[in-house]
Amino acid sequence: MLVEEVKEWKRRNELPQAIVLTLRHWGERPDKMRVYEAAWIGRELTKRGIRHVHSHFAGIGARTCWWLQEFFDVTYSFTGHANDLFCKVDFDLTLDRLMSGASLVVTVSDYTVADLRRRFPASASRSAGFTTVWIWRRSKRLPGTASMRLSGILRKGC
Repeated sequence: MLVEEVKEWKRRNELPQAIVLTLRHWGERPDKMRVYEAAWIGRELTKRGIRHVHSHFAGIGARTCWWLQEFFDVTYSFTGHANDLFCKVDFDLTLDRLMSGASLVVTVSDYTVADLRRRFPASASRSAGFTTVWIWRRSKRLPGTASMRLSGILRKGC
């Protein structure tokens, strides 16, 4: 249904030219559905005035967010866990591209932050940099974190 709606908007000339050209040139390569999702979601975000989106994983959702940024100038962030960060995947939108486009990357361990810094030094040297933040359960006391900045790569954990 989503694809049919986007195709209808395309037929009626209601899509940004960048989306039309991307769909035309994408061909049958994998992950074309992310472009359709971004086209559909982007219209809704624009109607509602939403300028930032977050994906809970660095996979399908983050790739859709990347296209939203390309087509609708929406910023995005994502939370990376394990397979979505460490397993090799064969998509045009690599983790490197997702990292460099994200305004914030949240991770779940210090190991992951260190690994991302090593593998993506350009993202680590961005002005936002990497930041580790602990989020505690209510039953635990929050350590002194008043001076922490929320930018770059966050680490969350309990």
